[in-house]
Amino acid sequence: MLRWSAELVISEGRSARLGIVVLESLADSELLQPEDQPIVNGVLIAVTRPPVDEIVGGLSS
Repeated sequence: MLRWSAELVISEGRSARLGIVVLESLADSELLQPEDQPIVNGVLIAVTRPPVDEIVGGLSS
């Protein structure tokens, strides 16, 4: 489930949103092993932050 949801988050539209919801649910679940928690947290942070190019581009405009 972890791999499937991680693949979804790099998709477009609804698939990406579904992947994020699944990862968030896994993060709160007892199904996730403790050693996997930092990976899930890192992926969630990476996919929910705006891309650096947008931030930098917005500052220079």
